[in-house]
Amino acid sequence: MMIKRRNIILLFLIAALLLIGGFFAVLWFTTVDAENMDGIARQAAAYLQSDEPMDIKEVEQRGNFLAALCSTADGRMAVCVFDKDPVFKNRWKANGGRLSLTAGEISSWNYGSSNGEAVLIFFGEEIPEEVCWYTFTNHGITYTCPVEANRVLDIFIIPDSDDINGYPIPLDKEKQEIK
Repeated sequence: MMIKRRNIILLFLIAALLLIGGFFAVLWFTTVDAENMDGIARQAAAYLQSDEPMDIKEVEQRGNFLAALCSTADGRMAVCVFDKDPVFKNRWKANGGRLSLTAGEISSWNYGSSNGEAVLIFFGEEIPEEVCWYTFTNHGITYTCPVEANRVLDIFIIPDSDDINGYPIPLDKEKQEIK
């Protein structure tokens, strides 16, 4: 009787360890290291359901969020948004984004995080030379940011998600609106 009880306890312990190990294995194998550009590109392509591989143009990280500006071999642009893994601190999982962006435009991907923050991601590629800045207003505050190397990839985390507004307005070198 004592041997059976020990065997049952041992089986429960082994099962619990296998479940815990499985949980951590799933987290590990469904996320990618922030330094692994090939992994980020593969995960972006899978998340965005692209039949073509992605080429990473730029990666930006702020807090628990990472964004990758990508392109496909046929020239389509994309942005993929990643969330930080809660267990493995330098690993990320794709959780948003958009394929087939319009070259030459500054766009945004805005959402409320599970922590009640407003997350605003601004992105664009092949921005015209006359666009030197962009601006947006959120919650009564106006932000003005530079456009560098004809590209934009910026992440803003705002503590209040009640007013998520991130419509980018292109500006010239004098910070005047370009229409």
